Amino acid sequence: MYSVIDIIKALSLLIEARFPAYPVNDRDLTEGFDRPSYFIDVDRVETTDLTAYLMQEESDIVLYFFEEDNYRGFLKLLQMKNQLVTVLKDPLELTDEHGDVAMHVTLDSLTVTVSKADKALICSFSTVLVQEITDPDHDSDKPLIDTLYTDWDRSYAGEQFLDAEKFVEESTEGLTLEEE
Repeated sequence: MYSVIDIIKALSLLIEARFPAYPVNDRDLTEGFDRPSYFIDVDRVETTDLTAYLMQEESDIVLYFFEEDNYRGFLKLLQMKNQLVTVLKDPLELTDEHGDVAMHVTLDSLTVTVSKADKALICSFSTVLVQEITDPDHDSDKPLIDTLYTDWDRSYAGEQFLDAEKFVEESTEGLTLEEE
């Protein structure tokens, strides 16, 4: 099953490809960090069973980009804001373990703020993943109920059917339509 972890991985790959000058910062922002860099924070994750077969995971994610210098770089952040908004309007591709696209996720309620004082860009959005609940105990080699086949002697059943048809013919022989 896919989760916010897969969204973070896909976002990281996208940011590394589109904004290589900003390495990931994987430390807590209160501990201090290198500039330039970016940080991904997850504000909220909520998982709900929609039905017996469907699960929904909602998350609120915030991206922080920090410019190299606290005194210069505001224009660069404004340009980056435009590029980031364009990139994040397209659905985000989540891939499986083979690298094949498994699903797309849209980034909803996209908000981008550029702080001139901090030389930081803050981008927030929400995501919703709805997917089928997989049963970990199900052996995929065993058929589901709708694909089960019976192993019974159909010729025997056919003989019984013919015998029943013969019985009805013999029982109603000589009767008129009104008497049947």
